[in-house]
Amino acid sequence: MKLILSTIIMFTAAFSLGAEKLNLSHLSADALKNHPRIAAMKADRDATKARRDLSLVQFQPKVSLNGYAATGSGSMIFPSSVDPANYSLLPSDNTGVANATLMWNLFAFGRDRDVASAGSFEVLSAESAIQTESLEVLFNLRTAFADALFKKDSLAGYQAALESAKEVERTTQARLDAGKVPLAFALRARADTAKAEQELVKAQADSESTEAKVWEAAGHDQGEENTLGDWDLKADAPKDLKTAIAIAWEKRPEVAVLKFQLSAAHSRQSAIAKSKLPELNFMAMNDLMGASGVRGSNTSKAGLVLSFPLGDGGQRNAESKEQKAMITRLEAEEKALRNRVSSEVAQSWAEWKAVEPMKTAAQAELLASDEGYRVAIIRYEEGKSILAELTDYRSQLTYARLSVAEADGYERKAWSKLARAIGQ
Repeated sequence: MKLILSTIIMFTAAFSLGAEKLNLSHLSADALKNHPRIAAMKADRDATKARRDLSLVQFQPKVSLNGYAATGSGSMIFPSSVDPANYSLLPSDNTGVANATLMWNLFAFGRDRDVASAGSFEVLSAESAIQTESLEVLFNLRTAFADALFKKDSLAGYQAALESAKEVERTTQARLDAGKVPLAFALRARADTAKAEQELVKAQADSESTEAKVWEAAGHDQGEENTLGDWDLKADAPKDLKTAIAIAWEKRPEVAVLKFQLSAAHSRQSAIAKSKLPELNFMAMNDLMGASGVRGSNTSKAGLVLSFPLGDGGQRNAESKEQKAMITRLEAEEKALRNRVSSEVAQSWAEWKAVEPMKTAAQAELLASDEGYRVAIIRYEEGKSILAELTDYRSQLTYARLSVAEADGYERKAWSKLARAIGQ
């Protein structure tokens, strides 16, 4: 067991010397830039932009080039020269036609603006969704980092506990050699040292396990030669719960996502209503025609086309009903989201308020336990107490050290929850 502990300590020290320490701020910036989940959301945003551009194509100029070629006799698709009374009398000939057509929507009673507005709101919603995913990535990274630091601080506590156990074992062995305590005391002290070594090995494994979760949360590959640095984020918090809720309603990107989706739905509803109105299009055509035995022709025409939609089989009515239902659903979701945001802020605020009392109590417990152990070791060395009393004080000191680490970890996680709840 001692060989294992020595190997762990030496390997950890050697690895730390050659590895770069990454603080939380560095990992956060790196995650926001390179995390695959954020990259996926950015791809969704780009796809939304493409869909917006696609929806506006119907209002852009369109040019088409059409060609026709035929040969034979009898009735043809269209006459190549003079229209006879009977196509069967038409002699065999070769015919070719080329046609170019330009069509451009000039006026659609604002439907083009509504479609563009809906697309822009969808893009803004996608941008806010990226911010939402970024907050989730930061929250997962912060909580994983907090857990890793707690395990790291706990590891230091177990290392100190092992040193205390060794100190008790040395003192007990000295008293055994002097004939002042029975062999059972020395065996008990050795067993306590072995247990402390076992707890240290387990704590080391827990620390490495939680550190692996940090690299996952940061979007890093496992096995990179880096070690965790410090928690270098300032734990700022609003002055009261009311302020925290107001900040959350203003900054939470989930609220913005629904707001933009609702605006997009209203714009689509308006565009559907305006699709029942006439449209004015500009149209120009050029025909180039040639046939065997006939002089070719080149003609052009340009004009305006006014379209009146009379019937579509109920398509527009169905689309309008769909958008109305969508608007109702989004309005309900927005109200539910505001309630959820307020609840999340209130819960995280309650946890944050408990931080200071927890840290104060943990520090007081550590101070008392440290002094109690110091006095107990003196009394034991002087033969004024038994091993069980000293072991109890040593256990209290170990527990107090872990309580301080737990309080620090609780503070980091409570702040992370509060920051996520208010949108920071």
